[in-house]
Amino acid sequence: MAPMMPDHANHASKSAPQLPQRESTVEPDAPTVRARLSAAGLSPARVAEHLAAGRLRVDGRPVQDLDEPAPVGARVVVWSE
Repeated sequence: MAPMMPDHANHASKSAPQLPQRESTVEPDAPTVRARLSAAGLSPARVAEHLAAGRLRVDGRPVQDLDEPAPVGARVVVWSE
């Protein structure tokens, strides 16, 4: 005769369903703001100037860090006054 298992041992399979993992909206290998602006032909000095003046946006949000992701398809905007 098999040993009796405690009643709580069978409840593990009856636990609440697991919620699906939330997918990140940013690709893991997404290019950075710095890389996107460099690819567009802006010099590092000009990019730094625009950043200091607050003239960089990604999808309408102000850029605080040139190494933040700017995935393909995101709108990167630079303007001068």
